[in-house]
Amino acid sequence: MRFLSDMGISPKTVTFLQNFGYDAIHLHEMGLDKLPDSDILEKSVNEGSILLTHDLDFGELLSRKGIRRDCAILSILSIQVRSPVTLSALDPSGFAKHFCSIP
Repeated sequence: MRFLSDMGISPKTVTFLQNFGYDAIHLHEMGLDKLPDSDILEKSVNEGSILLTHDLDFGELLSRKGIRRDCAILSILSIQVRSPVTLSALDPSGFAKHFCSIP
């Protein structure tokens, strides 16, 4: 499974995925910081990567461009959990703690 990380995603998320053995790369690592969204989407589709992004407009862009090949876009939203107890109730496996901030 391959992941392509948009500029809004923390490089720590990419490192986290790499530590679990996933093929993950951040646009910044490739020097593509200013790549337009349409080119990011095309790159993800051509490489067969899951696009990690905070942007919610990639689905609309996919539709407008008429891309018919299989692709995946994962929009990551910020999640704030108020206490570790709440987090453990939501995710007993503990996996989500890597993506949630607990004040």
